[in-house]
Amino acid sequence: WLLALLSCARRRAPIETKHAAGPPSAPAEPTHAEEVEPAAAPPAAPTLPVGFRPPPGLLPPPGLENIVEVDDGEQGVPLPPGLGLWPEGDLPKPPQPFSVASFRRELVKIIQELGIDHNTGKAVQRIREQQVPASMHRAEFVDLLTRAMETRNGMVRRLLVAFVVGLAAGSPSAFQRASCLEGVGEFFDEVFPELGGDVKALPAIVIAELLPTLQAAFTDEDLFPLIPESIRMLPSFQPAVRRRRPRA
Repeated sequence: WLLALLSCARRRAPIETKHAAGPPSAPAEPTHAEEVEPAAAPPAAPTLPVGFRPPPGLLPPPGLENIVEVDDGEQGVPLPPGLGLWPEGDLPKPPQPFSVASFRRELVKIIQELGIDHNTGKAVQRIREQQVPASMHRAEFVDLLTRAMETRNGMVRRLLVAFVVGLAAGSPSAFQRASCLEGVGEFFDEVFPELGGDVKALPAIVIAELLPTLQAAFTDEDLFPLIPESIRMLPSFQPAVRRRRPRA
């Protein structure tokens, strides 16, 4: 039995020694000198320039695979919010060369719509957009002024007078003011004598409607020498005398 006891003691000795050693110690924390530097961030993926499109059937170069599908099914690059490419259908049209035929058609539409919406400012702006050559300003002013004086409907006639004079008003004006003033003189010298036979109330219309409206664009000193003697001798003619602010 003594031999068995000694044999059992030998087998338990390594186990007790292992338990006495205790749990393994945790690794020591590195010092400041031994701190590991953080790994560098991977380089950002390259991006394509805005609006870049690879040729059909050709894949983008290596590293530029971040191309996404856009609404039209073509390949493109995502743009920042609120920033997009100009749609092809909405590109501004280049200015077209002046065409007399196109201008005549547009003028008919402008006069027709003026009788509906009564917007003389809009009508003047549409004429401005036509970019009528300066060489035509005088003749067109006389023609429009004659058309206004021939109109029988009083409301439409006053709208046309305001529209015609509006072409010479403003800064800059749609028509050259000097050319329009020459057109006023041409109207009184050449058109007024003949038109008076067809429009019996023409002198009264000139005094009550045309001259007061012309004063919005021209001074009395410019207008008075152009007025025919037959109108100035009428009792109803009283040239407007008022203080005017100097034009810029």
